Amino acid sequence: MPRSILRKNKVVIVLQGRFAGRKAVIVKVLDADHKTGFKRAVVAGINRYPRKITKAMGAETKNKRSRIKAFLRTINVNHLMPTRYELTDVELRGLTDDTKNDKEGRREKLLHIKSEFEKRFQAQGKKSLKQGRHTNDAGYFFRKLRF
Repeated sequence: MPRSILRKNKVVIVLQGRFAGRKAVIVKVLDADHKTGFKRAVVAGINRYPRKITKAMGAETKNKRSRIKAFLRTINVNHLMPTRYELTDVELRGLTDDTKNDKEGRREKLLHIKSEFEKRFQAQGKKSLKQGRHTNDAGYFFRKLRF
């Protein structure tokens, strides 16, 4: 049986809806359900990207500019475009979009995603300032899509 392109930790671009043009990571792929008949995926992505950071900036400025706003959605796989990148070093466990009506549970999950993304971005930023540029898949994920 061939291995699916859309799998866990794959970086995708959302093509339709509120978050169109945003990059996301697949958390879980769901089979076709009896209601819609379409295959879906739970994705966690970046709604507001971090801004550029330079060596000359102070610690407080770096922290402010590296803030990220995240989202968590269940999206039809026809509205996702897979990329060649994977984000394997971010721990996004226990995230399912089953708490749509539970405000507190949803808020906790979004804060968890935000903290994981920011932690990974700051770890990457320390490396990139020394090397001069990003060399891994996370470098692509944390940059705003330009077209």
